[in-house]
Amino acid sequence: MMRQDRLKDRRPIRENAIIVEHVSKTLGNKEILKNINLSMQKSDIFNYLGPKGAGKTTTITIILGLLNPTVENVQIMGKPVDSEEVRKKSDLYWKQTDSTAT
Repeated sequence: MMRQDRLKDRRPIRENAIIVEHVSKTLGNKEILKNINLSMQKSDIFNYLGPKGAGKTTTITIILGLLNPTVENVQIMGKPVDSEEVRKKSDLYWKQTDSTAT
């Protein structure tokens, strides 16, 4: 067995922390997002760049569960973003953030 194969076998399998598949958002007649796909694994550093009006804020707002997409598959730690478990954790985060803001 070659050395690379042995090293490859020892690498831990990293779990996807965030999955966004085929996400679209329409407001009125305007398509804000069209078929967005991305995934981030635990411990990934992610930089989301694009021109003004490209839908960066809309995508993040959907991932946070604050805006409902028109078409969706958004998961955080393997759970749908609109699941009770994810909502409870994000609600706790927002309460902690709000209390430290003043």
